[in-house]
Amino acid sequence: MTRDRVQYMQNITLDFHIQARVWLQDYPGIIYGAADVIEREVGSGLAKKTGDKQAALEIIIPVGPRFLYGLLGAKFIPNDSGKIRLQVLVSTSTEPVYQKSIASEQNLDIVRVGLPGEYSNSVIEGALQALNHQLCTELGSGIIQFDQAAWGEIGSSNKIFRQIAATVVQLLALNSVNNQTQVTEIIKAYN
Repeated sequence: MTRDRVQYMQNITLDFHIQARVWLQDYPGIIYGAADVIEREVGSGLAKKTGDKQAALEIIIPVGPRFLYGLLGAKFIPNDSGKIRLQVLVSTSTEPVYQKSIASEQNLDIVRVGLPGEYSNSVIEGALQALNHQLCTELGSGIIQFDQAAWGEIGSSNKIFRQIAATVVQLLALNSVNNQTQVTEIIKAYN
């Protein structure tokens, strides 16, 4: 943590027993080695803006007798490329168990650190879905690197990682980390 960064994590409970944890300018601290990196570029002629940004979202969504679970975090690193480059760090499927997850704490799932390759394209798709012209302009040129993740052996799917990626991109574009109403509305819109 650097001294000039404001760290911000909040727990959010939405309708229908949906639970989320949101980190802004902070991370849940889930480190994994990248077995592969998937990349895509979007936008052109974007200006460089100052300041790295970080955001992460962990969410569990009950759906009848089952649930959806995922955790995904990204950082935005400005650069002079004129484009936004998406990078997804892919892990192995044999990473350690993540005991601090919402799903693990409720004894619903075995949650592992990392992002297996089967979910990587969904993360790209979700990020691309969220990156409209306005959002690209707000962020400016740089790299969005998805480098924090956890997945459940039962509750994770391509759908949930697509939704979480779109939400995390929206959270990266926030200008203020202190607007809980805005954070909650972003999460409701994408989940």
